[in-house]
Amino acid sequence: MADQGDKIETLRERYITQVSESIQNLFELTTRIDERMQLMTKKQDEMDKKLESQTNTINSVGTRTSVLESKSDSRLQEQVRSLETHVHQLDLKVQELESCSTRQEARWKTVAGYVMQIAWIILTAFLLYKLGLQGS
Repeated sequence: MADQGDKIETLRERYITQVSESIQNLFELTTRIDERMQLMTKKQDEMDKKLESQTNTINSVGTRTSVLESKSDSRLQEQVRSLETHVHQLDLKVQELESCSTRQEARWKTVAGYVMQIAWIILTAFLLYKLGLQGS
């Protein structure tokens, strides 16, 4: 009987050790994810600055276009068309940057959601074990 008690105690110790290791691994994983989220936030800020710069450029080109359109010289009209083409290309680049940024943000939100779910599951299992409510 005492031998069986020793086995149960050994199993409990192994289980507690495994749960502790799992919690430590989860902590390390969340730390790495947090670091990556900070890096992504920094990159997002850089992208926002680039977008703002592109927007300012587009506004500037629009203003210059309005001035040029007020003149009726055919050479100026060609330049206006050229500027409009340039503005259109800039608009496409801005849309592409916004699309890329949105996709990255969605991916990291999904990863963070999964990590939080795993953390809750491990925490719940640990608490159930500590409270003695484990299944037989």
